[in-house]
Amino acid sequence: MTNRKNIYVKIRDFLTEPAQDKALLIQATCLLLFSHFALKLVPFRFFSSWLGTPVDIHTRISPSPPSEQIIKIARSVRRANYHLPFEVKCLPQAMTAHKMLRTRKIESVLCFGVKHGEDTGSAPPLTEKSFASPFKAHAWVEVHSTPVIGGEIIDQFTKISSFK
Repeated sequence: MTNRKNIYVKIRDFLTEPAQDKALLIQATCLLLFSHFALKLVPFRFFSSWLGTPVDIHTRISPSPPSEQIIKIARSVRRANYHLPFEVKCLPQAMTAHKMLRTRKIESVLCFGVKHGEDTGSAPPLTEKSFASPFKAHAWVEVHSTPVIGGEIIDQFTKISSFK
């Protein structure tokens, strides 16, 4: 009975939201599902055009506080991810947020980073030898050099690629 009640509460909460928030949540859910399944079914090299134009990883845009629209987009991606019945990793979340921001002509950067070896709390410098060891990857989105999706752990990763 509790699961059914939770579904009713979620539906009621969704229906009482402003129309713009509903639209963002629906778009985020659709893009998140598309990104998740496409990454599982299609080789990654086919996504390069969807990610955007590669940019220098050291390019910094002057920081500014995120606008209300940026915050709403990030929140809708997180909410869509929370309500899906399976776990969606950082890359589909970052791709979704990046696409939603670009659609609204908000300049954003999709970043990729790696972390080598054990969890040491900081990213070691990359060397040719370090690529032989196991590593973890992470993706996040920045707007004006401020992370808006996936930024909680980026200090543990070395940025290796960015797309605008």
